Amino acid sequence: MSRAAAFLASAGLAVLAVSQPLYALLHASPEYFAARGAGNSDIVLTALLVLVPALLWGAAAAPFGTAGLRASAGLAAALLAAQAASGLNPAAAVLAASTAGALAVRYSKTGTAREFLVWTAVAAAACPLLFLARAPWPGRAPQAPPSAAGGAPPVLMLVLDELPLATLLAEDGSIDAAWFPSFARLSREAAWYREARTVSDDTFKAVPALLTGELPRPPKAPWWKDYPRSIFTELAPTHTLAVVETHTSLCPPSLCRPAEEPWRAQLADLAVLYAHRTVPRRWTGALPSISHSWKGFSWSGLNSKAGESFLDRAGAMDAFIAGASGGGFRFLHVMLPHPPWVYLPSGKAAFAPNEPIVIGDNGRDDRWEGSEAVVHAAWQRHILQARFTDRLIGRLLDALRAGGRWDDAVLVVAADHGASFRTGSRRRLRTDANAGEVVPIPLFIKYPKGGPRGPQTVSASVLDVLPSVLDALSARIPDGLDGRSLLASGPRPSAPFLLKDGRPIPAAEGWPAARREADRRRKLLGDGRHPDRLYRIGPAGGLVGKRTADLPSAGGACALELERPAGADARTSPAYVYGRLTCAQAPDQPVPVVAAARGRIVASGLSGGFSGAAAMLRMMVPEESAAEAEFFAVKDGRLSPISLGAPAWRMSAGALRDAKGAVVPVLGRRPGLITQPEKDVLTLRGRAGAPGAVLVFRGEALLYAGRSEGEQGRFDFALPRDLAGDGPGLRVFAVADGGAWELSGQ
Repeated sequence: MSRAAAFLASAGLAVLAVSQPLYALLHASPEYFAARGAGNSDIVLTALLVLVPALLWGAAAAPFGTAGLRASAGLAAALLAAQAASGLNPAAAVLAASTAGALAVRYSKTGTAREFLVWTAVAAAACPLLFLARAPWPGRAPQAPPSAAGGAPPVLMLVLDELPLATLLAEDGSIDAAWFPSFARLSREAAWYREARTVSDDTFKAVPALLTGELPRPPKAPWWKDYPRSIFTELAPTHTLAVVETHTSLCPPSLCRPAEEPWRAQLADLAVLYAHRTVPRRWTGALPSISHSWKGFSWSGLNSKAGESFLDRAGAMDAFIAGASGGGFRFLHVMLPHPPWVYLPSGKAAFAPNEPIVIGDNGRDDRWEGSEAVVHAAWQRHILQARFTDRLIGRLLDALRAGGRWDDAVLVVAADHGASFRTGSRRRLRTDANAGEVVPIPLFIKYPKGGPRGPQTVSASVLDVLPSVLDALSARIPDGLDGRSLLASGPRPSAPFLLKDGRPIPAAEGWPAARREADRRRKLLGDGRHPDRLYRIGPAGGLVGKRTADLPSAGGACALELERPAGADARTSPAYVYGRLTCAQAPDQPVPVVAAARGRIVASGLSGGFSGAAAMLRMMVPEESAAEAEFFAVKDGRLSPISLGAPAWRMSAGALRDAKGAVVPVLGRRPGLITQPEKDVLTLRGRAGAPGAVLVFRGEALLYAGRSEGEQGRFDFALPRDLAGDGPGLRVFAVADGGAWELSGQ
């Protein structure tokens, strides 16, 4: 067989095994294109990118002629069998793929079989043409009339992500002013629609409903092609637009030009999607998550699990706040308090490297694991980041006041949907058990001077936001909307809630249901009146608040080696304790741990399971107690002191110093470092040359101290880009045998 024939036949088989499954996925998932604001040329480019693996496959097989074709037949059959068997037990899936591949190689020996493969490959050329024929072409973007902005009242809309109303409520059903003073301020100075509900637990449906006033009926995708009328097109004639969409592309390109995506990034995303389609489902936990977005999947080291949200969420809010006193229409959908949970109420950040985006469900299947301690720890982190979000809301309100725009501005603050924290249950997908956390949402609208203020008891929906904003501006409300202005009088029909398959059901859960869920949270994790409960995680939670002197003590030989420096710089906090717990006699169960400050227990947690003599410990302590916390293992109510080893490396006057202040000689620079920015993490990986400490500095501040492993000293860290940035300005050192090497790019 000629090289040309082998190339064409092998490439065709690759189209069937690799390209066509992706074409089918993309055809069924217009959200992929919506997340990118794709135009006609972008869809054509995607179709071509999907062919790249097939062309490379064909080029690799061509030099081997018939042998290359037979190998291609075996590999294609194995991949197709793996996709068909992906739902089976991994062993069965591997067996099916191996058997299919072996049979294909064996029976492709005959000339008849090879001829069949060639003609099958030729037929595969129709796959990209069929995709393009059925692609979700956006067509022409609607053209807005020239802007006449200048005298119209400013409009600001902030959409928060994954914030249940229940998180904000105090015992009497008001906003908890101790934990959430800025939301409480909004509930007094703006109209708080406490009976507001979302229409979907899916961001791709809830946000379009909020911005268009239309129910997101299938098969609509969250882009301007399916929603030609939105708040952007309605306000464009009278307002300049400053728009930051996160998961949607509802603002037409004629009004909001999206940032161009490098083709390499899209090719990497396609590879992640294909891997999820082919790998047995029980193994997909080792792959980058695709459960929270349709672009920017993390593929830089399979343990870089945290990279799923969007970079510099605090920075996005800073930019939004900075423009608050200007005119026009400003829109921001920010991934707060959505995980990863990095921020604390003070504005500082606390993190652990390589932490899953959602601790407790590994960011994969939207279902909490069975450990109450882990789920409650995730809930704790959610509350802390929600309080940080409150801090940003306060800055926004102050900026409007300081800029003299408070009285005439229209301000909307809303969440797309809620989230649930129930052991063994779904986190976001609505169920009868968690509906009180998922469906009721916070919705505040600050109207121009003279509008309603304070708690409002009318039934409200995200569908009502667009007509309410237009009504407040005395603008025409388009016909055919599913929502109704909240300023209008008369009876209000209740908006439905749409299930995943598009079926509507009554959205019965409102403020009373949210209050019940808030009562459950208050019992477990407290509120502004009982803040100490927030740190009662695990079986030793009942000890929080007690004096260590009043509790019996016990001997023991456990040590905690921290992998985060205490107080690295002004942006980070030592409040999140992360490290390796080792005990001379390894317990057969996770160990309850408490933290004490000034003689009183302030927090409790639970280690992970022990492997040998070591287990990982992750626990949160109050920020005000973190710097002086001491730790104890708890057994049968007795406290056993844990010796603490914190990284004490520091940089002073350009010199690296150890815990004793002695200068560690830097022997020179050594290649071996790879830095890879992902969506919201920076992955640092490579070889240190020998096992030992790996130190990451930003300037003279120690950002992270970890360890390398193995003879070559391999390391792989994923650090939040909120703190680490894109890599420039960081210095990485490998320390071993009394000396250090500064690592550089390969």
